[in-house]
This record gives sequence, C-alpha cells and structure tokens, in this order.
Amino acid sequence: MEQTQKKNTPWGAVFLLGMLIGAIWFIINCGVGILDPTRDGWILNRGGDISQHYIGWEFFRKSPWHFPLGLTDGIIDDQSVSCMFTDSIPLFAIFFKLLSPVLPETFQYMGFWGIFSYSMQGGISSLILYRLTKRPVFSLVGCTVYVLCPPIMQRMYGHESLAGQWVLLIAILSWVCQGRQWRFKATPVIIWALNGILAVLVHIYFIPMIYIVMLGYIATDIFGRKKLLRPILCFVSTTVSALLTMYIIGAFSGSGSYRAGGLGKYSANYNALFNSQGKAKYIASLNFLDGQYEGFAYLGLGIILGGAIALVLVVARTEKNPLKQFAGFSRERKAEMIAMLGIFVLSMVIAASPRGTFNGRIIYDIKLPDTVFGALSIFRATGRFAWVSVYIVYTSVLFAISKLSGKRTAMFCMVLVTAVQLLDLRVMMKNEDMRAAAKKSYEDPLKDAKWEELAEEADQIVFAPLPVDYLAYYEIFYAFGEYADENDIELSSFAVARGNYSNLRDDADEKLQQVIDGTADENYIVVFINEEDVPEANENFTVYDLDGFNVAVNFS
Repeated sequence: MEQTQKKNTPWGAVFLLGMLIGAIWFIINCGVGILDPTRDGWILNRGGDISQHYIGWEFFRKSPWHFPLGLTDGIIDDQSVSCMFTDSIPLFAIFFKLLSPVLPETFQYMGFWGIFSYSMQGGISSLILYRLTKRPVFSLVGCTVYVLCPPIMQRMYGHESLAGQWVLLIAILSWVCQGRQWRFKATPVIIWALNGILAVLVHIYFIPMIYIVMLGYIATDIFGRKKLLRPILCFVSTTVSALLTMYIIGAFSGSGSYRAGGLGKYSANYNALFNSQGKAKYIASLNFLDGQYEGFAYLGLGIILGGAIALVLVVARTEKNPLKQFAGFSRERKAEMIAMLGIFVLSMVIAASPRGTFNGRIIYDIKLPDTVFGALSIFRATGRFAWVSVYIVYTSVLFAISKLSGKRTAMFCMVLVTAVQLLDLRVMMKNEDMRAAAKKSYEDPLKDAKWEELAEEADQIVFAPLPVDYLAYYEIFYAFGEYADENDIELSSFAVARGNYSNLRDDADEKLQQVIDGTADENYIVVFINEEDVPEANENFTVYDLDGFNVAVNFS
C-alpha cells in the first residue's frame, strides 16, 4: 500500500464501471418508473418519511432565496426552517432549486437520488477493493456486495437520505488510501473536508460516523506512520467544513431543539450483524427489542460465508504457508489492524448504548446525567452507527479473501460470496410494489369540492390543539401539506425534525382562540386532530366534517 500508483492505473475506469453496476442493480430492484421526475404519486401514496421529505422539498422550492441558503418558508408558522430538518437531502434540494425555473411544475428527485446513491456506492466500493487488491475484475464483482448492503435496501424509500451510505465509504476509502503517495500533500486534507461537507448535505447522522472512521485514520497515521500534522489538519478541515456547511444551509437558524427522545430505545442489538429481522431468505430473525429496527445491520449470508472461507484459507493452505505470510503481513500492518479492530468495537458499543442488549435481554443500562443524556440525544438513533462495523467487516472479509489465496481461488470465492449474498437477500430485493406504485397517480384523501372553495381564501392551516405526540399523526400532516403546497397556503406546523413543540402548541392555541373569539386577522383553516377537541360553532366560525376531517374556518 506504500507504492506510488502507476500513471496508467485505471482508477477512473474502475470507478465508472462500479457506478454502472450500482445503477443496474438499482433498476433491477426498483425499476425505471420512479426515475420520471414528473411522477410523484408513488411518493405521496407511499406515505411515511418519504412524503415528509418530498413535501419539504416542495415548500423549499417555492420559498424565496435566503441566507442561509437552505431555509424554507411557510411550513412551520412564520418561521423559516432548514431543509435539512425535513430530510429533503440538501445536496439535491439546493441544486434542483437552482434549476427550478427550467424544471416542470411537478418535479421529484427521489428517483434520481436512489440511482445516484446506488451508483456512488458501486463506484466508491470498487475503488476501495481496487486499492486493496489491484484486481479490477475482483473489485467490480465485489462492489455488488456493497451496493446490495441490507441497511441500504432497508432505508431506500423508507428514509432514503440514510441510504446515501457512500458518504461513509468515502471515509473508508480515505483510510485505505492512507499510504498512497499523493501528488499534492494537501489532497487527504481536502478529501476529508469534502467528506464533511457531503455528510452534512446528505444526512447529519453521517457526521459522527465519518468521525468514528477518522479516529482509525488518525490512530494509524500517528502510531503506524509516525505522522502528526496530517491527522490534525484532516480533523480540523473536516470540522470546519462541516460546521460551515451547517451554517450555510441554516442548521443553526430557528428556535427548534436538537434533542429528541428515544436514546437507548433506537439502538442496535449486539446480535445485529447476524440478525436478519425477517428480511433474509436463509437466516432467521433473532430476538430484538422495540425500536431496534434502527440498528438493523445484517451482514448477509454471503459475507458471513466469506468470513468463514477466509478463516479456512488461513488454516488449510499450509503448502503455501499462508499463516506465516499472514503473520508477516500482520506485523507490517499492526497499527492499521489494531485501529480497524478498535473502530469495529467502538462503533458497535456506541450503536448498542447506553442500554446494551443481546437478543431479548438487557445486559447493561448506563445511567447518564441529564445534561449528558440530553446532549447525546442529538443522535438518539444510535443503532445506525452499527453501519460503520458493517463496512469494516465487508472490507476486511473481501480483502482477506483476496490475500489468502491464489487469484483464481480468490475470484471463485468472490463470485461465490456474491451469489450467496444475492440469494439470501432476494426477499429484500423484491420491489414489485415499487414498480406498480410508479404507475399510479396520487390518491388525494381531500376529495370534497369544498376544499377548493376554502383554498381560495385561506391564508394558513392551523393544527390545534397540538398534542404532545403530534408527529404520530403524520398522515394528517402529509395530506394537508400537499394541499397547502398546491394552493399556496402556509402551515402552522409540520412533521420536521427537532421542532420546538412548546412554541408550536402555544401559537396554535392562540390562533384557535382568535378564531373562536372572532379576533383573527388572517383566514385560518383549523384542523382538529382529535374529534373531542372540536368546539361548537358560533357566529365567528363554521365547523365542517370533510372527508373525515373536522375543520373550523373563520371565513365564509
């Protein structure tokens, strides 16, 4: 890994072919219908998080440009909220907003995001394997394993921004390229800075993940390569670039809280790497606790088999003395191997904490001070950090297969691992519903003709009284969010991350009282989430029951 790369090394070709393989697998999984940017019915009909992300984009697109650049108007009362808090993938949201004047009226980029993420996953993983093995064909076959990583397929079109795990692979690529002789010494520093920017623009959870990988990079540089300045500069450049990007897209604007409940609940089980949670063909689901779907980190039977093969090759091929060869390699790469193992353990401990569980049993529960617990709640879904461990295992297993056997044997093992992985994960790869959904138009739940009349005069839709668990009523917010977007009506609240519930509730209560008293200076459509909260109509407002929704309006 220390040798200077030859000028004719086909890095670009490997990357582009890896991207092509990723794109092909995306089309096999999801079809081509969702790539039509003018089709949004499949998104709105699907509901859940993707509807939140798309409606957030619609409001962001219509908002005038501000600084910070990511601010969205009209989606939460009179406040501006960053598009990162609607998980609208700022990387794409800002880019396509720049192009908005030439885009069609209906435009969704979720399909583009999917094929882009699969392509990047294929391209970057190909480079990781190529850097480690110098074998293009081996690398291109192996990239399929990364592309069809179970956590990616779980997240795509459930929480699709988190399927952008190629951001994490960039950090791993930086680590495996640590010994490369760069033409410009500042290149690693620039790459880490760009990684920090991309992590913010894709999903904020990737920031701590790339820092976990960076710890391994720093440890290897300091203890293995006796370098100090480079790791310091890499850390500083990543931190500065990430914070600056957060500021530019409005992460620090508004009055919302970064903290949220669920720390400890949304963790990973210590069986996560082998727990299919019912999503695999051959490996049965193991026990896990409520909320630990966030820690879904199943490796896949192919990779599990690959790990077993690597161990067998170490022991069995004694005629070529691979054990001695491996021991020599271990001495040469001692710092890297210790760092790799350390990062694997660290990521799993963080993912499982502060309440460690194995199967259905709690094995420890760390009681943290309120201030510490609150600070850590910024990243409450700790289970996601297990993805670092997943990619450490993927890279280690495939690298071991390439090093502990002859080229033909390694290639055979790589094909076998990939084939078994595909067979095991074919349950997750079946997406007939996605292809069918792409052909359907949006089934609007607001069908009554009265909605059109109300939209002509309404200024804002107010959800009142706002219950503490208002985010659980997301389908109501999505139905009225699309209605508000189509008719240029503001919303008093919406399902956004890190919203300030107290302020939203008080504001909604105040506007409801104004409607009841006849003192409101704007036209409101008040939506009652619970029927028992509907007041009796008086001369100041009218109550309607439209399509099963109870609403009050202070205009005729």
